[in-house]
Amino acid sequence: MLDSVTAGNISSTTMTNAAATGLTYAETNTKVMTYAKAKLGNLITGGKGVATARSDVLAFTQGLSLSSANTAAVSVEGTALAIGEDAYAKTFVFTKAISTRHVDIAIGRVRSVACCGADNYTNAQASTITNQDSSISHIRTNQINTRRLSISSATAIVISINNH
Repeated sequence: MLDSVTAGNISSTTMTNAAATGLTYAETNTKVMTYAKAKLGNLITGGKGVATARSDVLAFTQGLSLSSANTAAVSVEGTALAIGEDAYAKTFVFTKAISTRHVDIAIGRVRSVACCGADNYTNAQASTITNQDSSISHIRTNQINTRRLSISSATAIVISINNH
């Protein structure tokens, strides 16, 4: 599923995918939403999405979200794969960008979970983009892996000072 919106100098795109293969059951669900609005002279855009998959053989999910505002942008992406009799995968993505007169801010989060199968794999990535010299960005990633559970997450933020 794909959703995209552009307004002024802001834009957001969010996409999710899910796949499941099973011998007796397989279920998938995807949801996405993007928005753009002007509030008190500021431009705000964002997107979020979630994909879930469950089956008795293989479950796979994937999500991507990108939001940008004038001089700052953030992108997050995640995948989850579970293989086994009780395979479950979920990926959640969220981004938001705000453009004000003096500063642009973009934030993003992603979390992927794969569990309860014999084999599990997750991945989470984030990136920030700015074209200003006066900016601060930070990306944090975490990963937990056990025999039956894998969780990956990432958070990104960029603050860009408008030089005009």
